[in-house]
Amino acid sequence: MSENFNLDDDDEFAIEVATRIVRHMAGDPQLTSDQLHALADALYCLERMPRSTPGAHCEFGVTSRTDYGISSGMHYVEFQITTEWFSVELGGSENSGDGYDAFDEPGYWFYLDGRRCRGCQMSDVEERVYQMLNSGARIRASSESEIREKAADSQSNISQ
Repeated sequence: MSENFNLDDDDEFAIEVATRIVRHMAGDPQLTSDQLHALADALYCLERMPRSTPGAHCEFGVTSRTDYGISSGMHYVEFQITTEWFSVELGGSENSGDGYDAFDEPGYWFYLDGRRCRGCQMSDVEERVYQMLNSGARIRASSESEIREKAADSQSNISQ
């Protein structure tokens, strides 16, 4: 039996944003089958909220690279969904010719035990993801989830 996240309005909005982003990403014709599988796992977890999904561990997001001759950089937005938490991480690195400087931006997360952080506005995250995608950002999606096996096990227990 799964536990429930204690969600408030901001958390529910974060889930809505993540769901829209997953659905948008899933329409990219260049995705691999592994990436589609990972996005399907993420969508399954998001649709189950506020219930925690046993065996969940998926990540998805975007990465963009810039190169302006003497300076270059990389920026990312990454979502993680596990049995224990939901998180959004933002950051990247910049190279101005003297080496790379990595940076993290305030993110957004909540845990099953009630801990949470709201360092960014999810509407800003959504806008940034779409801007990055429109500028040619690369979609990243992976899953180490064991969701399907657990879902099949619980389904077979129901039918017995």
